[in-house]
Amino acid sequence: MRRAVDMARAGARPPKKHGDDPKAGARPAQPSSRARARIKGHTGDPLASTASPDLTPDVYVLRVRLEETGELFRVANCRSDMTVRELKEELDLMVGIPFNLQRLHFLDQGILMDDATLKFYDVIPGAIISLCIWHYDGWTELVLAAVEGDPNVMSWYQ
Repeated sequence: MRRAVDMARAGARPPKKHGDDPKAGARPAQPSSRARARIKGHTGDPLASTASPDLTPDVYVLRVRLEETGELFRVANCRSDMTVRELKEELDLMVGIPFNLQRLHFLDQGILMDDATLKFYDVIPGAIISLCIWHYDGWTELVLAAVEGDPNVMSWYQ
């Protein structure tokens, strides 16, 4: 018994008996506290507070640029599991453009589909998403007139 305790302290394993299953009774190795810290994104150095680039924060901020006017809007409380439709609904209130008239683009100018998540499109915190208005029945002109405050053009759409 004493020999088994000494071997365990030294990190050695007792000799295998013939016919033993190599996985039977084996416990998974636990990572050291330093390895656990690296897994969590911390190195133990108080000055190194940046997380690993693989770890995306739960809630983050995006910027949305309205292409027709050049205005930049800051959208807080975004999540990687947020759908494009949820983002459009948030923008509906913030920008004042109904979500069904919004056309969102990211990086390659491809249209973001409503049912997909931000994670699907690899949207990262702080990214800029382009917002365009569908060119349908003069909605673009109406939005531009509203931005410029031109009541003559706006009265055409009553």
